[in-house]
This record gives sequence, structure tokens and C-alpha cells, in this order.
Amino acid sequence: MLTCAKGKAASDLRCSLANAVAQQLPFPDATFDVVTSLNFLHLFNVKTQRAMIAEMKRVLKPGGLLLVDFANALNGLVLGLFRRWGGKVGELLPGEIRYAIGDDCRIARIYGAPLPAVWRIFQHFPRFGATIEKIAYVPPFNWLAQGIYCKVLKNT
Repeated sequence: MLTCAKGKAASDLRCSLANAVAQQLPFPDATFDVVTSLNFLHLFNVKTQRAMIAEMKRVLKPGGLLLVDFANALNGLVLGLFRRWGGKVGELLPGEIRYAIGDDCRIARIYGAPLPAVWRIFQHFPRFGATIEKIAYVPPFNWLAQGIYCKVLKNT
């Protein structure tokens, strides 16, 4: 992924890349206004996810924004639980998501993301797809989506 990113960012002088372990980021405390982690945490168990997010919060400035996504164990009420039962370590329940995010912050917003397979169908019916997406933003429906996106604010 770094090789691909280097190719895309080669001409952008504002961009720098680092190869590091997610639990030991090579940046000083309170360096960034925004930290994101997308399509990554689901590869790890909840304890490891918590350690990674703690490190993300360490490099985040007070009042900063953390955007993270999680694989949802309540996906469709059945599919996520079945996947979890089948051994998917990163499929988290709501309480586990809160545990992974940890303390010294607050969850400002939770969004759900419908199944990618559903979006393949909805691309042919954009108005209907937009309605389904909006429903996935609203509690409690957001907790039934495939992915859970959390907008987290670090305490000041």
C-alpha cells in the first residue's frame, strides 16, 4: 500500500508517508488535527483495535477528530453474527466498539454503511440508493449496517 501511495503522492510536497506499527506511531503526542483509519481495524481482535485506537488518540490534538470504521457484528441481525460465529475476529458488537474506542473522548456521531453488494444494485437506482444510505445514518438502523463509522472527538 505504501508503494501505491508513493506513486500517487510523489508530486505532492505536503504529503509524507511512514511505515510503522499501528500501536507505535512515529509521531509526537498531539501532532494531528484529524486521524483516520478506514478498512483496517476489522483485521484485528478488539483488544488490538483498542491499542491501535489509543495510539491514534495519542497523536491527536485535544479537540481533534478521529474517524474510524468497524465491521459490525449486528450486520443485518444475522449476517454479522454468523460471520463472527464463523471466526471473523474483527466483527464487533456495540459494546465492543465502545471498548475499542476507549476513554478520553466522545463519540460525536455514528454512521452505518449498507452492504457493498447492495450498493452494486442501487447504482442503477440512485434515488432509492440514496434513501437507503440515509436510513443507515439513523439510530437504530445504523447498528444494522455492514460497517459502523464513528466520528470521535478527543477531549480537551
